[in-house]
Amino acid sequence: APPTNPLIPDTVIQALHDMADHLPVIMKVYLEVKNPWDIKISKCNSLLISEYLEGSSNNKGIELFNLAPYDTIDLSTYKICIYSNGSQIPTQQIPLQGKLPGKGFYILANNNSSTLSRLVSYADTFTTKINFNGNDAVALLKNDTVVDVIGEIGVDPGLGWVIDTGSTKDHTIIRKPQFKKPF
Repeated sequence: APPTNPLIPDTVIQALHDMADHLPVIMKVYLEVKNPWDIKISKCNSLLISEYLEGSSNNKGIELFNLAPYDTIDLSTYKICIYSNGSQIPTQQIPLQGKLPGKGFYILANNNSSTLSRLVSYADTFTTKINFNGNDAVALLKNDTVVDVIGEIGVDPGLGWVIDTGSTKDHTIIRKPQFKKPF
């Protein structure tokens, strides 16, 4: 059974869990982001990455969460950038669109996933650009400023970044509700 999270509806967790072909890992995640290229990272005070799914093949997804209880976010100023294999520049850029209400979720999934059947009704964006693997940094940018990141931009950790008892390869990572700062 998938884990629970008071900020996320059980139906969404179940759909994301069904999409993944591995067991979810829930943990406190702290990754030090070295900044040799003067990458600016601002504090996550509105939109953040709340879930990261990295399964085999095309079974990939990202869930974003609006921390603001009442404020709607215009997503047109945000994008997801993937930095493959230690790249310092994005190898994929996915501009976001639409509006996200306070405490709302926005889900991006790979449209070639073999296990998306339950996620279809929840995903907001399907794209083949969601093609990261465990050793690719995935960043959320607002107006070209990194506001949240999984991994370390410009570094190739091998198979993936070690976190708690797992890694970013072939795992689902769910941010615990008490953590409102970048992964």
